[in-house]
Amino acid sequence: MNSKMKCEIGDYQRDGKYTVGLSKKINGVELGCNIVGNSPVGILEKENVWSELRLQVSKLMEENLWQQAELMWRNDEKRKAIKDLCLQPNQLINEKRTLLSCLSLRSSKVGTMRNQSQLSRLKGLILRKIWRRGSS
Repeated sequence: MNSKMKCEIGDYQRDGKYTVGLSKKINGVELGCNIVGNSPVGILEKENVWSELRLQVSKLMEENLWQQAELMWRNDEKRKAIKDLCLQPNQLINEKRTLLSCLSLRSSKVGTMRNQSQLSRLKGLILRKIWRRGSS
């Protein structure tokens, strides 16, 4: 996934109110969260808010990276399965050809053997009749 992400963290004063905000821009879509108060926030409190926001952002980014890695792994598994399935028809067609050629060779051998056995029987009958006539 190629997504452009830009995070901005800042505070400003407007109409006597202090605003602490987090702005995140992903693929041109801006997402934001603002905390508004009537009195200025102390430096330590601001730092706590910022550190908490940074921690949340880093956790979200880490989770996002983990999910992207999992999706890439799943996509690779699916590509591999699709590739295997695409190869199966060709393998089955080749196997069928091999079996049919073996079957045709076997049936031709059996047919030849039957023809030979029928000829040898016929020869045997003719020769027996000739021998009987000759011996009588």
